[in-house]
Amino acid sequence: MKDLDHRLAALGWTEIDHDLSALESAVWSRVDARAGLQPLSNRVAVAMCATVAMLASGAGAAAAAAARTAPEPEIFAIHAPLAPSTVLSD
Repeated sequence: MKDLDHRLAALGWTEIDHDLSALESAVWSRVDARAGLQPLSNRVAVAMCATVAMLASGAGAAAAAAARTAPEPEIFAIHAPLAPSTVLSD
């Protein structure tokens, strides 16, 4: 066994000298005291959700518009953009 293994084994054999049953609640109370976080009001939360939804919709519309391609020209189309009657008029 390595030195670290011996130290960990020795640490496992030591007795705990104080009560650890309330450790988690003490840690969370200290975290809450340091953070000072307060919940958002309903108006702010709704405004944030609406803003995110509008941004997501705008991004989706922009992506759809960017992905849209021009239609392929057809040979016998009535209003073909490259037909001689449209290119040579006037």
